[in-house]
Amino acid sequence: YEFDTQSHRSNRGYIGLKYRGPNQAIFNINYAMTDKSVQRNRQLRNEEETDISLSWPISPKWQIIGRWNYGWDRSQTIESLLGVEYNDCCWKARVVFRRNLDEPRVIALTSTGQPTQLLVDRRADSGIYFEFLLKGLGSLGGRLDSLLRDSIAGYSTDRDR
Repeated sequence: YEFDTQSHRSNRGYIGLKYRGPNQAIFNINYAMTDKSVQRNRQLRNEEETDISLSWPISPKWQIIGRWNYGWDRSQTIESLLGVEYNDCCWKARVVFRRNLDEPRVIALTSTGQPTQLLVDRRADSGIYFEFLLKGLGSLGGRLDSLLRDSIAGYSTDRDR
């Protein structure tokens, strides 16, 4: 929640619910709203956005990982992430598919050398990430820890169950 002292009204709002359960189960749902008057200064920011994320055990050694971040004003998914993790006493393996929008870029369409129209283009970037970790020794593949911590509030890599 943010209050604009000039217009004497709220220009941003945020509400979220977080669940932390047994066996490190995590479920988050968040909604954020930004007033259009703030949008003039930051034209590329979403006015309404929903973010749902989870890390949910489906057995003692397996868990699913996911996130869906959706911008309602542009009717598009900002980031989606779905994966599975296996965690044993001596090793851990993760496979994650992620699709996210790149930073916006402005494209100028010209005719006769003069810009006639400016377009904002947001391209999606997709990838499959794999990590194999021998506990105490090292890992094979990219480090997914920071990506998962940034995507799922409350996610911890210290899950040696």
